[in-house]
Amino acid sequence: MGSITQSITDFFRGKEALSERLRKMQPACRSGTGSKKVSIKVFDRKNVLSDAVHTVSAAKQDLETFFNSLSATPGLSAPIGQDLQRFTFEVTFVTRDSTKAERDAFGMMDFPVYLESTLGSTAFTPDDSKELLLAHKIPETTEVFAPTDDEGTVGHEPLQTYTEVENFIPKHDVFGVGVPGTYLLNAQTTCRKIGIVKVNDLIAGINSFDIRQNRFLMVVKHEVGHMLGMAHVKDTLMDKKFDVVITHPAYTIGQVLIVDSTLNTLAQG
Repeated sequence: MGSITQSITDFFRGKEALSERLRKMQPACRSGTGSKKVSIKVFDRKNVLSDAVHTVSAAKQDLETFFNSLSATPGLSAPIGQDLQRFTFEVTFVTRDSTKAERDAFGMMDFPVYLESTLGSTAFTPDDSKELLLAHKIPETTEVFAPTDDEGTVGHEPLQTYTEVENFIPKHDVFGVGVPGTYLLNAQTTCRKIGIVKVNDLIAGINSFDIRQNRFLMVVKHEVGHMLGMAHVKDTLMDKKFDVVITHPAYTIGQVLIVDSTLNTLAQG
């Protein structure tokens, strides 16, 4: 009882205004339907994708092939591979913002990703990031998993979502951010996840469309990895440094095990 009382006391004594803290208290997700279709929906509301890829269809095909081939990861055990084959990833690009109805309807298997620019009159700001997180009912705290071996053992670490997203915006060498659902902390909010990619920083100074497209695809794979619950792991696709990420085109076995675990959690949520 003491810990509950302390939590309530801490909440009302927090640094933010009570109204702000109440806005971050998000309602529970709708129950999972058992669906095995994973929907990665990319919202290009500022039409920045055309500067980064040859064609949307090529980007869609590459991402779908990557995620739908996880079951064939070399060295993955047959049972995990068979389990992953039950899931199908579908990628959709739309040149508009999400609607409130869409956001309210996002469920366990929905992975919304926003393409942004920090340039011009519609530049993405820290205030914009907070409003986007609130619109998606993202909780203030979640956790990410880091594999400690290839047998499925993972550690976990806390993630302060609003701070994490706000801090990445002015960093020109950090191109994206991915927020996972509360896969460990609270099953009621496992559906709340979001990814954001700063396309202008990603392609700055790069004239080759082949290189631009490859960089874009690698960032999306990295951020969806975070949305699936992965932490940063050195010398992998999930490394903090993009110059390392770009040299690792696939998840490790340990990271694929996290994907499998997360998808099963979501399917049962």
